[in-house]
Amino acid sequence: MYRFKAVLFGATCSQFLLNATIQKHLSVVQEDKALIDKLRKGLYIDNLQGTKDDEDALQQLCWGALRVFSSANLSLREWVTNSVKLRKLLHLKGLASEVQDKVKVLGTVWLTDMDMLQVRGHESRPTVLTKREVLSIAAGVFDPLGVLLPVTIRARKFVQDLWRIECGWDVPIPEDKEAEWQGIYEDMINSTSIVFPRQVADSNKVTLHLFSDASSTAYGVAAYLVSEGSSRLAMARAKVAPIKPLTIPKLELTAVMLAARLAKYIYEAYAGELSIENIYLWTDSQITLYWFYSKKLLPVYVQNRIDEIKALVPDAEFRYVSTKDNPSDMVSRGKSHASLISCSLWWGGPTWLPHQKMWPENGPFEEVGDATTGCLLEETLSLPVSVTLPAILNWDRYGSYVKTRHVMAWVLRFIETLKDGRQRTHEAMPAYLTVPEIRTAESVMIKLAQVEEYPEDYHYLSTGKGTPSNVVKQLGLYMEVTRAIHIETMSNLSCESFIHAFRRFCSRRGFPELIISDNATTFVSGASVLRELKNDPRLQSELVKVNCEWRFIPARAPWFGAIWERVIGILKAGLRKVLGRALVTREELDTVLLELEATVNDRPLGYT
Repeated sequence: MYRFKAVLFGATCSQFLLNATIQKHLSVVQEDKALIDKLRKGLYIDNLQGTKDDEDALQQLCWGALRVFSSANLSLREWVTNSVKLRKLLHLKGLASEVQDKVKVLGTVWLTDMDMLQVRGHESRPTVLTKREVLSIAAGVFDPLGVLLPVTIRARKFVQDLWRIECGWDVPIPEDKEAEWQGIYEDMINSTSIVFPRQVADSNKVTLHLFSDASSTAYGVAAYLVSEGSSRLAMARAKVAPIKPLTIPKLELTAVMLAARLAKYIYEAYAGELSIENIYLWTDSQITLYWFYSKKLLPVYVQNRIDEIKALVPDAEFRYVSTKDNPSDMVSRGKSHASLISCSLWWGGPTWLPHQKMWPENGPFEEVGDATTGCLLEETLSLPVSVTLPAILNWDRYGSYVKTRHVMAWVLRFIETLKDGRQRTHEAMPAYLTVPEIRTAESVMIKLAQVEEYPEDYHYLSTGKGTPSNVVKQLGLYMEVTRAIHIETMSNLSCESFIHAFRRFCSRRGFPELIISDNATTFVSGASVLRELKNDPRLQSELVKVNCEWRFIPARAPWFGAIWERVIGILKAGLRKVLGRALVTREELDTVLLELEATVNDRPLGYT
């Protein structure tokens, strides 16, 4: 029997074994708790990092780390520091080289003499430029802090454009796109020569400011730490806008949500190192600020993101900044390498940021109250809606529920056409209303009636704020339902035989609202006949009234039909017990099947 006496390099479990061993050692070693906490937080796999305010404290941290790990026979070597004094001492002990002008720290280049950082990148000039090569080059710039995002975001947008034009992975990109990419590529390579300070604050007491912005193509956030009259870029994040277009106010709100997530990340990352006294979230979208201070019911998309933002940074202050003073505007729109180098707005934020008395006025957004109308036309389809929407239809104008439902469906189709008209120019909309449109209209009518009759209850159910009324409490009642079976015998498996069986079912049970079946040839053929009937304008009005829709489960996936397969299994077991191997007539078979149908349908709802 053999055993390893050292952690095996390259095995799948190696990282866990190393980390578990170190954590175990740090938990039992008899050393100062502050030192152990500092070491535990500075560990990443087999790398140890730490910083102190003066050289004496840095030396104590270094000797303490060596003492702690040497007690477990773990050797800390290849030390790198920007302290010349400590570097010489470590060199005398054989733990560091004397010359350390440029080293790699977790994928980032550290220029120790200047105490500056630099982003790594690699040049690649493929003979044939394809989408695969473009994506590889764009991902080759390792920028964990996001300091080069104004340049690199342009590459992300370019990749999205290739997806939008449906360019293949290994197909040469169009010539006009290749010329555009060359300019982006040169900027990316040149930007990797930019250096920026490693130190992010001049003191331990700081305030955190996050600026967010969005355009139709991207949205992003830039974070700054302000201390003792100076501000420095700490981190940035950005994402390209979804291919499915969203309104600018929605994208601005999403950018603020990204800022809130980044604020929580920075706060937790610097815990114990910096004392972040206040958090400020800046945006140039007044609509977003109106939403934050609104006391009325907001659309689902908006309310969900506002709730998440307030949960992430409950004590943050939201403020307005003009577009010209918003550094994240460069992230959302992109910037060239040459203009980024000397851009003080990007590297330090607005000039007035360190001086609170010079901050711009924050408008009286809390007095406006509501901003759910105006630019959010599509929100009429994603309830909850504004309580002013029932005025769109005069309920007393129409003499029947069916007619009112049809009018609402036509209104919603009109709105949907305005919203997605550019995408559906190649699609011919049917001249009649479809079943999904009728169902959507009915759902909208019900919700509008609920908002109109029970506004406080609807607000409570949508947001969870307020006191539940007796009506809300009564919603806890429920009724249990079960599955029932209906058996029809067929002389053969032809399409005609199935249609006749289906007609008998509808005559006895009523027309179903939804039909779900597997991909048997008979069903597929029968469904195609029914689809031809459904598209007949003469029958369309009748089919819409009964709301019948046909769906198939995925091919070769019988587990999607578990709902009916279980009941069929019960039925087959009953047939085997009653008939066995007996030969019966059609009349006897019908009788047995109906008796089994009644027996299965009489089974209890559950067991107590």
